[in-house]
Amino acid sequence: MRAIIPTQSVTLKKLLSSGSYSAKLFTNDLGDCKDLPVNFEFTEPNFIGYSSKLLDPNLWVLSSLTSDYSQCDYNKSLIWGNTDASPTEFISGYFVADDMDNVLWFGKFDNPVIVEQNQNVLVDIRVYLNNYDYPENTIAIVVKGEIIKPQNVNIVVENIKWGGVDYPNILMDLMQNDWIPNQNVLCLGIDNTINICHGSPLSFDMSVTATDCIEHVENIIIEDPGNRIIEINLQSI
Repeated sequence: MRAIIPTQSVTLKKLLSSGSYSAKLFTNDLGDCKDLPVNFEFTEPNFIGYSSKLLDPNLWVLSSLTSDYSQCDYNKSLIWGNTDASPTEFISGYFVADDMDNVLWFGKFDNPVIVEQNQNVLVDIRVYLNNYDYPENTIAIVVKGEIIKPQNVNIVVENIKWGGVDYPNILMDLMQNDWIPNQNVLCLGIDNTINICHGSPLSFDMSVTATDCIEHVENIIIEDPGNRIIEINLQSI
């Protein structure tokens, strides 16, 4: 299955912070449609056991970040089960909507799924978010913990240099959140006038703190252009 992203897709910041998004199934035959009119209405199934599923914002995992899109996976399979023989339905895919029932994106199954009595539909959600006017080089800092998710994460980036020369203003907070991590993720963009290479690398000092965790301090050196994900695993005190 693949997710089809409408032209006006949800932003990464909204995805990671919203607790009001729900996943639903649909029975419409969409043919080869890759986008839908704004006023299109999905038809949901009627089998006993079906209902929409509220998505937990803490379960989104940033798995890729490129100049064109961000890729996020929902770290939990969604399962719908038909507990009664009637009706048997053909499920064409799923969609995600906000609390106003606006469709944010939808995913079509490769082939419709027939749901009979005591049968299930399992969906793994992956979404690609459009990035417009995006920097050519990006850095996503993802903070994790040994056992549990770190709380009250703070990330400080300082001593920013390009080619060994101070450039304090070449990094920007792409999520426009005052450099505050969102769901323990901080996405940074590098000014497009900066040409990163081995001879003139980008470097900065980074410190990461969180409640009941040992502070992580690291000097980051980036010698290749492109998009990078830096994972920090904090150790518990």
